[in-house]
Amino acid sequence: GDIDLLLRRSLDGGAHWLPTQVVHEEGGAAKTTIGNPCVVVDRDTGILWLTLCRNNRDVLLMSSQDEGATWSAPRDITSSVKDSSWGWFATGPGHGIQLAHGPHRGRLVFPCDCGFTPQLKNETQHSLVIFSDDHGATWHRGTPTEAAMDECQVAERDDGTLVLSMRNYRGKNRRAFATSTDGGADRKSTRLNSSHLVISYAVF
Repeated sequence: GDIDLLLRRSLDGGAHWLPTQVVHEEGGAAKTTIGNPCVVVDRDTGILWLTLCRNNRDVLLMSSQDEGATWSAPRDITSSVKDSSWGWFATGPGHGIQLAHGPHRGRLVFPCDCGFTPQLKNETQHSLVIFSDDHGATWHRGTPTEAAMDECQVAERDDGTLVLSMRNYRGKNRRAFATSTDGGADRKSTRLNSSHLVISYAVF
């Protein structure tokens, strides 16, 4: 449908909120879906990076150098992070992270999911991350997980290992987890957890 991307900012820790801002919209009242926002702050530059999607097909990137008051025009990074044969692609939603440990320290990482077929079919979906090692100038995709995965969140352990906590279609009330020891470029085998509770990332 006609979905636009909005935000509200607080300058006092959430006690008060500024008016709603339109971050990005396309086509006026045309049925263009702008969604799946995912944001991360680069601690080295102070720049906010925001990934978003157009109709769950195209991947766009925006940035803010004034804590979200104004935003750059969207940059299309689809060809860098999505295989041309894939159909569905979604960033986030939620937030990304900047790695704090190991050889990839400083890397910006966004959790994503994709569909290997032109139509959205749960059993052909996979989770993955996209990442940048040059403060947002260029972006790359990691290896997708096994099939039947979906929306995910990413966390970093103290040893630099990345953990993806994933929604999946392999049974009711389950989370799936995948790990990567190379900053998200590849991943180890997926394991399932029978608990329906979402893990708390504060433990990592």
